[in-house]
Order: sequence, then C-alpha cells, then structure tokens
Amino acid sequence: MNTKNDKFKELEDIVEIKELNQVHDVNSHIKLGWKLIDTYKTSSTSQTQSIKYCMGWPKSAGITKASTGRSIHTDSKASRKFVYSL
Repeated sequence: MNTKNDKFKELEDIVEIKELNQVHDVNSHIKLGWKLIDTYKTSSTSQTQSIKYCMGWPKSAGITKASTGRSIHTDSKASRKFVYSL
C-alpha cells in the first residue's frame, strides 16, 4: 500500500534544486547527473505559456558547482545548513 509521502522518498537524496526553461539545458544537466523531478506549465499575464523543468542534484552524485557542473568538495555539515522544500 502506498502512503501519501511515498512519492517523496526518492527526494530524500536531493541536495540542490534548480528550475530550467530549455529542453537543451535539461538534457545537459541530466548528462551531468541531475535528476528530473517534475515539469509544469506556467502562464504569464500576457497569456504566454511555457514549460518549466524542476531538476534535483542527488547527494549520491557529490556536491557540484551549479554553473559549471564541476565537482567541488565541501564540508558535509555546512551543506546541511540549507533546507529545500517543494
């Protein structure tokens, strides 16, 4: 039996969240080890619609510098200071 929180168990491994707008960027991030968490459609006041992609960096992939995708080493206690919620 699935409970309400079962779908969020896979998010326990996510240490960084990023929102992307372009499919090309999403594919590049996936190749670097990012995981696609969700997609959703947005509308602006001018009725322009776009698709947003929510990406997550898994703890098991190490700590990454978001802008370049290069791995960096950080103190694990310091990296736990930030709490992300969806």
